[in-house]
Amino acid sequence: MQSKKSHKDYHYKYVSDAPIKVDTKKYGASLQWKFDYSFLLGSLAQFIHSEIIVEVGVSAGETTSRICQLNPSAHLYGYDIWDTNGHLSQFHHYSSKTKVEEYLKEMGVNNYTLHQIDTIKNRKEFEKKLANDLGGEVSYLNYPKHKTKKSIPNSSCKKIDFAFVDAEHSYIGIKNDFEVVYPHMADHGIIAFHDTLMIDGCREFVYDLRNKYFDGTFDIVDLPFGIGARRCGVTLLVKRSFGRTDRAIDQLCGSILSPSEIENNETKWLNGEIKKYRQNSFNYNKEINISDLDKTVDFDGDGHTKEDYIAVIRKMRNTKRKRGEEW
Repeated sequence: MQSKKSHKDYHYKYVSDAPIKVDTKKYGASLQWKFDYSFLLGSLAQFIHSEIIVEVGVSAGETTSRICQLNPSAHLYGYDIWDTNGHLSQFHHYSSKTKVEEYLKEMGVNNYTLHQIDTIKNRKEFEKKLANDLGGEVSYLNYPKHKTKKSIPNSSCKKIDFAFVDAEHSYIGIKNDFEVVYPHMADHGIIAFHDTLMIDGCREFVYDLRNKYFDGTFDIVDLPFGIGARRCGVTLLVKRSFGRTDRAIDQLCGSILSPSEIENNETKWLNGEIKKYRQNSFNYNKEINISDLDKTVDFDGDGHTKEDYIAVIRKMRNTKRKRGEEW
């Protein structure tokens, strides 16, 4: 006789007005969390009329399902390692591509394509798969003077309207995934980054997006919320589109300048910002090694095993330290 499942074994979601029960023991422990941010992301993608959506870090697929449900006419391309991860291999995987596909089928969505890949170790393959999913290819321009290169999508590549980056959370990981996705973004595109308030590598990277990686083409908005009281943080990179859109002013309520002057000023200002910060675009794609990371979470062979360090990291998770205090 099949045993009864308690209500704790289920995560309740609402699509339209109908509740759906999902077996979290079968599909993964993360579904026990109330992923409040998934509604935000799906609604944002819907708001900008997304046709192409990319998710780097699918995990158990809860956010994937919500985005797909809210954007039935769009297609989502998802990428995940579905294996032990983290630069110290400190995070266990708790789902798989097969489980996610089963879960998405149960949720009634089919507007997606999933790939299992280590986006960091196999970056070239990631770039190739993404370009292929978008219908084209990428080539590379080398800049020896700046010790970097840029990936250039060809004209066959469709543009990404909305992207969600939630994979490897070290500075190396989030930077890597951003650099692969960013060249494909539409002029009106949005990239959402997860865990940018509570995790060091993510928080540092979005700070640097305002500084050494700022190329004049986007704005950054931080939302210090997510997962209830945990406040994981969501950061949005929003492309500056008003200066490029062909949508003209067609209603007059009273302005100091004429409509054409307003529109021309937008374009002039945006071009000036891009020119002013162009040099920062050469900071992309420069390699960062594990040895460059903060040693608070590093294994340096001082007599302790890597497992010792991982145990300390896990023990200190959720520590109620005050802002600015040493770890």
